[in-house]
Amino acid sequence: NMNNSNRTGRFTSSQMYRLVGSLAVQKTYIKEIDIERKMQRCLDVGSYSQSMAWGRYMETRVFQLMPKSYSMVSKATILHPEKEYEDIWSGSPDMIGFDKNREAEKVSEVKCFYPKAFSELTDAILSKDVEQLKVCHKGKEYWQVVSNAILCGVDTAEIISYMPKQNEIAEIRDEVSNFEGEDLWQYRFIVERSDSELPILPNDGFYDSLNVFTFEVPMEDKVKLTEAVISASQRLVS
Repeated sequence: NMNNSNRTGRFTSSQMYRLVGSLAVQKTYIKEIDIERKMQRCLDVGSYSQSMAWGRYMETRVFQLMPKSYSMVSKATILHPEKEYEDIWSGSPDMIGFDKNREAEKVSEVKCFYPKAFSELTDAILSKDVEQLKVCHKGKEYWQVVSNAILCGVDTAEIISYMPKQNEIAEIRDEVSNFEGEDLWQYRFIVERSDSELPILPNDGFYDSLNVFTFEVPMEDKVKLTEAVISASQRLVS
C-alpha cells in the first residue's frame, strides 16, 4: 500500500526525476507535496491498472530468478538515514543485494514494462551507459535508483528490465491460477487474456527476457540530487 505514513509529504525516489527537471516540473511536484502535508495523506489513492498489476506480479518472478544474495524489500518504505532529511526524503527500493557479510552492497530497481517502455529502457540498459539512462523516460528509472542508493547508503545501483518469453507464459498462467491471496483479482487478466494482449517476447527475438545493468553511482549525481531535494524542501510552504 503506497499510502503509508513514510511516503506522505516526502519527496520519494520514484518522483525524483521531477526535482532535477525544469523549474515548472519542480514547482508542480513541490505543490503536490505541499497538498499532501496539508491533507496528511498521499495524493495517490492506489488506482488499479493492468500494467501496474503486471509489473508487481512479474517483479516477484524476477526476484526468483536472481541469486540468493538478494532480498525483496519493495513493500517497505525507507527514510533517509540522516536526521535532517528524514522528514523530506523516502523511497521503496525493489531489491537489495547483500555481500558475504550480509552488508547491503547494491540496490536494484526492477521494471517489467509493456512493450514500448520495455524496449526503450532495455535499449538504455544494453548501452551500459549512464548518460542514456538519464535521458530514457526523462531519467525516471535512473534518478529513482540513485535516490534509493543514497537512502540505502550504497554506491552500486542496478536497473533490471524483464519481459517473459512465449515459452514462459504457460507456467506463469499456471502460477496465477494457483495464486492464493486477497489481491488475486488484480492478476486474473493474466489467465484470461490472450497472448497477443499481454507483454510477451517471442522466444527467438532481439531481446532477452532479463536484462541487467549494474553501475557505480557517480558521486556528482548523488550531490546533484541531494542539492535538488534540499532546494525543493526550502520551497515547501508547509
